[in-house]
Amino acid sequence: MKKKLAHVLFTSAMTITAGFSDLAHATDTNSKPVFYSISALPSFAGSSSDEVMAINNSSLATGTSSVGYFGHSFAFQSDAHEIYSLGSLGGSFSKGLSINSLGQIVGFSFNSQNQIRPFYWDSISGMHDLGTLGGGRGTANGINDVGQAVGSSSTANGIQHATLWQNGNVIDLGTLGGNGSEAKAINNQGTAVGWSYIGGFIRGVIWNGNQKIALGTLGGNNSYATAISDKGVVIGYADTSTNGRALAYWTQVNSPNILYPIWPLGPNGVATYAYGVNHCGQIVGTSFDGSSKAFLYNSLTGVMVDLSDTIDRTTGWSGLTNAVAINDSGVIVGQGIYLGQRKMFILTPTPICPYQLVPDTCKSN
Repeated sequence: MKKKLAHVLFTSAMTITAGFSDLAHATDTNSKPVFYSISALPSFAGSSSDEVMAINNSSLATGTSSVGYFGHSFAFQSDAHEIYSLGSLGGSFSKGLSINSLGQIVGFSFNSQNQIRPFYWDSISGMHDLGTLGGGRGTANGINDVGQAVGSSSTANGIQHATLWQNGNVIDLGTLGGNGSEAKAINNQGTAVGWSYIGGFIRGVIWNGNQKIALGTLGGNNSYATAISDKGVVIGYADTSTNGRALAYWTQVNSPNILYPIWPLGPNGVATYAYGVNHCGQIVGTSFDGSSKAFLYNSLTGVMVDLSDTIDRTTGWSGLTNAVAINDSGVIVGQGIYLGQRKMFILTPTPICPYQLVPDTCKSN
């Protein structure tokens, strides 16, 4: 019997009272323009820890909600009020990490033997184990609209390798020559990104057909790729020449050695990390300056904004700390502080949100 997806209602009442340039200059919180409506995502009753990880183009999202030592992956959508548990593979914890346009979800779950296993879930067949490369553990990090999933799993000798699950097959994507790799995302063209050990360091990787392409760095030794858009925009973060400092970057599949840095917010910013990108080239992530700040960066215009400055603070939200995913309509999910507690949020732009934040090509979807 087809399982019913649970849903949650999001509201979208807001007005813009000033131009984009005022965003950087307003000092009174209540006088700043409001570019996004914000809603708290629901969690399981009695939950102590919640984390949203992904959102698709229908605003169906996934993540995990924990009650004590037990946590289950969930699904929720923008046209009803409930949160729906996806269950587990027999263990006490599961976490949804990616969702495609069909509502298919992948992630990881503990099984009854307390092994971490990669799962696939849909509303008809429920959750099942995707299998590994011969070892006992694995994680599925991304799924595209064709149903190809990527992540990592252990081989028979216990080494973690980037893995593709396709048509019932478990495929080893290999490494850059080092002892371990992981794929983090895959686009609808079947191009995957992630990281691999190479020569004692870690480099971001693009798996494109039979090619394994190493990404550059920002002056340091290591880089990581976290997501890829259908237009071939790759994002992630990389070490700089400054000890201990990492910066988010974006690049293109056809020019992987040219990394464009995304600088931190404010004069005291020290690091940035990029986690989500959509087909318009909008990038979301976290900027650090002693505290965490969720950001939105537009790779087409170079505009970057602290997402806490785009919402109505009188709604109870004191700050948005992390943005993890953005869909092709510019809807963003992440974590923030609501009434003094850490909560999951969803941000929805209105049609009058400035072009610098939401390009018209996104608004039309």
